[in-house]
Order: sequence, then structure tokens, then C-alpha cells
Amino acid sequence: MKKYGKIALSSFFFLVFFSYLSHYLIVERKLKNKALKRVEKLKRNNFFNEATSRLGNLPIKKNPTNFSLVIPDENKIRIGFFGDSHTEGVENIIGNDFPSLLQEIIGEKYQIINFGKGGYNSNQVYIAAKYFSKVFNLDILFLGPRGFYRERTSTFNNYWVSGNIPYSRFILNNNEIVEIVVKGKNLEEKVENYYSFLPSINLLKNDHAPPSLFKLVEMVFQKEFINPFLRKELGLGEIQIRLLEELSLIFKKKIIHYTDEEDDCLKFRKVTNKNYSLYCVNNFLGSFPYRAEISHPSAFGHYEHAKKIKNIILKKQQSELPRFRIASSNIVKKKLIIF
Repeated sequence: MKKYGKIALSSFFFLVFFSYLSHYLIVERKLKNKALKRVEKLKRNNFFNEATSRLGNLPIKKNPTNFSLVIPDENKIRIGFFGDSHTEGVENIIGNDFPSLLQEIIGEKYQIINFGKGGYNSNQVYIAAKYFSKVFNLDILFLGPRGFYRERTSTFNNYWVSGNIPYSRFILNNNEIVEIVVKGKNLEEKVENYYSFLPSINLLKNDHAPPSLFKLVEMVFQKEFINPFLRKELGLGEIQIRLLEELSLIFKKKIIHYTDEEDDCLKFRKVTNKNYSLYCVNNFLGSFPYRAEISHPSAFGHYEHAKKIKNIILKKQQSELPRFRIASSNIVKKKLIIF
């Protein structure tokens, strides 16, 4: 009797596991197909090339100041805004993002261009700012108010369940910053390799978000599963600081970093280049009517940002933080490693 009981129990667990596996493989295929469709759409973008392919996705929300709709005007001061969904204007109708509202109130002397994209992290902000500052011949880079979350910087795909295209990330290796990209001759191959059920060990070592294999375990146990292959990383904040240091060296004009995150305010004081200025403002998103339904600024919140930024740009408000020197050995050295 005990023998049949064990067989029945084993069969039950096998059926449960097999059902989850079948369901997972279907979900995985859907996500992979979704990512491949995103690749097709991305390749139709006029700005798609080797550099922008490392971003995973390009901003697509057609705000009045969206970079794809703007023709650079050499007779104006061109300001490029880089950040995540807060900059893009998620949870708002088109035109209620703070860069577009700023364009309305700051005057004809300035041309505001929005490069913000939901989900962007400091890796993508660095790549985008470095590339588009040259393409649009920007006079000022404006970073923030968000987009520097540490947890987004240690993965190739911050929103795995959305079927996104994997992007580049940076690691600190023997005091050198190394850029890592998913292996593949083109984006299609990178998507196939990233969503593979059994990804490479090197990929597992450098992605904190559980890859495809571990999502099955999460589905079975209904809780987050920590990637056991992930190498220990202690330098995510240091990487962010040094990427900003390098960006300041490359872009020799003015960089304004505007943040309402207390941690960022403390961390980025260590960036010391003369053309980099850090401005900290109070986080007002917790109070009505500045917060939208989920977690982003409402139209009132975006307008409040626009007013504060106008004051900063016009130098009516001086809230720049004191600078701190760091060792010259911290200048960034970069390699490119493909897994």
C-alpha cells in the first residue's frame, strides 16, 4: 500500500511540475516573440544603429519634445533630457511630460528635447546621453529626476515579464568598468540567447534577474527566486559615479543632474567635474495633487518639476551642492565583453 502511495504522490508532483513546465514554455515563447516584434519595430526607427541597439528600446511616446519629432535648431540653446518613465511622462497624456511643459514656459531661446524612456537605468542614460549629445549637438545635458536605481543596473532586462529587448550593462572588474552585452550577431540572436531556457553560465553570473530557467521555479513556489550563480557585486554605486565622471569628460559643456532621490543626492556628490552640477529637490510625489495613480508625477507634478527646472536653468535658484574630490585613478577605463 505504501508503495502505491509513493507512486501516486510522485505522479502527482510530476504532473504538477509538467503542467507548470508546459505553461512556462508557452509563456516563454510568447515573451520571446514579443521581444522579437520589438526588434522589428526598433529597426524601423530612423535612429536605430549599433550604438542605440545597446539601449534595448528607444523612446516612442510622441510628446511634443520627443527627440524623433524635433529638428535641432542651431540658433537656440539645445537641452537634452535623459531619464526613465518620470522623464518620458508615463501615466500622463501626450504633452504633459515636464520637458514639454518646460518648453512652453521657458521661452523661445531654448529648445527642449526629451530622450526619456520608461525603465531606463544609469547604463542606458549614459549610453543615450553619450550618443545623442553628439547627434543633436546639445548644449546642456539634463539628467533625472529618476533613472539611477541600482537594481536596474545589474540586469540585462529590468522588466522580464514584458518581453523586452536585453540591453547593455556595466560591471566593475579589477577596478575597470567593463560593458557587457548578450551574445549574438544581431538583436534577433541576442533575444534568442537571452530568453533561452538554459542560458550560458557567463550570462547567469552577471544578471541578478532570474533568467528563464529560474522563472519556472518562481511560478511553482510563488515567490521570488534568487539567482544562485550571480557573482557578488559591491560596486554598483561606484560604477554609476564613474560613468557620470566619464560623461562629464566626454561632454565638455554643461551637465545638470536634478534628483528628488535622497540616496542619489548623497551618492553623486562624489562627481567632481566642473561642468557637472547636482541639484537636489524635495520629493513632493507623496502629496496630492502631484502624484498620478501608480507612482509617477501627475500633470501637476510635471508642471512643478518644469517650474523648478526653469529656475535652475535660468540661474534664479542656486542650490548646487559642494563638490568632493576623488582620486584621479577613478577615471573610467572601459572594455567590451560579449557573452
